[in-house]
Amino acid sequence: MYTSVLIGNVWLVSLNNAILTESIYISLNMLAMAALINFFNTGLTRYIAIFSLMIGLAIGVRPSGAALFVLFPIIALSASSYFKNFKWNWVFALILPIIVTQTLETALYKSYHGNAQRESLLPMIFFGKGAMVQGNFKFYGPYKDSLSDFSKEIDLEFGKVNDFIKEIPYFWLKNQSIPNYEIYAQMKLFRNKRDFYAEKAGVSRDIFITELGKQRLLQEPYQFIKIGLYNYAASWGLRVTSFPPFLKEYNNWIKSQKYIPFNKEIKYLPMKGDKKPSIISMLAFPGLLIVGLLSGAIGIIFLTMLITRKKMPLPLILSGIFSLSAHGVLIFSSFVNVATPRYTTTQFPILLLTFLFLFLWLKKNKEHK
Repeated sequence: MYTSVLIGNVWLVSLNNAILTESIYISLNMLAMAALINFFNTGLTRYIAIFSLMIGLAIGVRPSGAALFVLFPIIALSASSYFKNFKWNWVFALILPIIVTQTLETALYKSYHGNAQRESLLPMIFFGKGAMVQGNFKFYGPYKDSLSDFSKEIDLEFGKVNDFIKEIPYFWLKNQSIPNYEIYAQMKLFRNKRDFYAEKAGVSRDIFITELGKQRLLQEPYQFIKIGLYNYAASWGLRVTSFPPFLKEYNNWIKSQKYIPFNKEIKYLPMKGDKKPSIISMLAFPGLLIVGLLSGAIGIIFLTMLITRKKMPLPLILSGIFSLSAHGVLIFSSFVNVATPRYTTTQFPILLLTFLFLFLWLKKNKEHK
């Protein structure tokens, strides 16, 4: 049943035809979760080592997989509660494969690329997030003057985006717009001037834009958290901008606006005013939203019971772990990057496992009554 539901998911299967890391990443995650299930069923430490090995390989494919580290203490505590015993070899089985895979990946990288510096998206991510916040910024450090000058230019160009976002009266339209503006800031905002100001400061472009974004974010942590929460909400809003009950209001409001920043430049910005109702969205949006709310409730209940050391049956433990895994990854990507449908899609198999084990627990309870 599990396999047939996954195969029937159009969004998930479509990733196999795309030149993206998601397909491999999802496969490694599924192998990891299968090993975790076997560990709780058998108590054999080798399965927890396989789980960690698959996570290590997944991080090699997509560094954001490091978000799954949050599961390690939860798994150890859950195993201790379920087996009524704590074994230090569980801890070693969780940590050692990660060390081995990351060491091997680094060695392979160096053997192929030599001492060439790794390319990273983090500088652009810092820059994009920094551009999304507003404030009276005071810069410090050896190139504070260059940071200040560039920051002023960003505010003149991109400050209108922040003002416009504040005016959007619809929750879902707002959180679907924020990631598009942030991606634009990452990839295109003042791309040429980044090099100019970095050269003026006497540092590399990546160091300069990272410092710019970091200092702006540190001075406006509330705005950073708010944007992250909007990104997280957007992760559960699949197809919401073509959801028929919202569509007329969205289109009318958009058409009444005299100016929408970068509306022509950003292809997927949901501000064109010409959206057509979608039958798929009638199922996709409320369906995924309900899944998000229910799985989130499962995760909270499980975590509360785990902290208070309540006895839990295995299906509830596994359902709770899978729920925390899915939500944890999406929260991580929402704050470290942006919300995109393909990040949510990678969690479909894990969410399905969450409800599969919840069903097994409910069924078992019913049979015992």
